[in-house]
Amino acid sequence: MNEKIFLDSSVEHIKPSLQSLGYDVTIDPKDIKYATVAIYMADGYNTNFHSTFSNMTSGIDMNNNSHTFLINAKEKSLDDILFMIKNRCYSSLF
Repeated sequence: MNEKIFLDSSVEHIKPSLQSLGYDVTIDPKDIKYATVAIYMADGYNTNFHSTFSNMTSGIDMNNNSHTFLINAKEKSLDDILFMIKNRCYSSLF
């Protein structure tokens, strides 16, 4: 697989499952700029690593992360997350 997935420490427990499916998974913040998918857990207010990607009010360049798919894993099963990775959407339209 061609996916480089960054996991925030809050979802580190799914790393073995993703790796067993052939995904290249990292938890190292230095590798976040190479990620095609970033998975984190947040309540909508506290997103620990989000500023690494972009400051949405200043328009700062995202350093090659313009195509990184962000997934908030809150209340999501592993199957939900895999669906999102595979389909690049958050839920089925129908």
